Amino acid sequence: MPFQRTPLQIALRKRQEALNSIEVRKRSMAALEARVRDLDAAIAAMGGRKLMLTPRLPFRANGEMQRELFDLLRRQQTATAADLAAIMLERFGLDASDKATAYAMRQRTIQAFKRCERNGLVRHIGEDGRFRVWSLAR
Repeated sequence: MPFQRTPLQIALRKRQEALNSIEVRKRSMAALEARVRDLDAAIAAMGGRKLMLTPRLPFRANGEMQRELFDLLRRQQTATAADLAAIMLERFGLDASDKATAYAMRQRTIQAFKRCERNGLVRHIGEDGRFRVWSLAR
């Protein structure tokens, strides 16, 4: 009679395969990023200019920004996209002084607030300088 794996053994094997796949992809991404840096250096050496692209922000778990948004609103009662962006930059370990990265994160946080507003979870209550002020919907 052939050996049969238990559902637990199958799940553990699939988990390990997924972890291995993540590691392979991380190494592949690191190699591609190194290649891009080398090409940028070669372009600069030939007198060309480096293309300015929007910064690539790290992908995180679904709902991570929304959880942080609600934690912030529970602590402070009101918040702006800039407040949430500062928290997310710190949490991701990104350089807040880099204008392009800070702008990209603010754009993401603005969309998070708008998505929550469409779902009736937060409401726009006013303006604070350039940014809208939001609070939890009651």
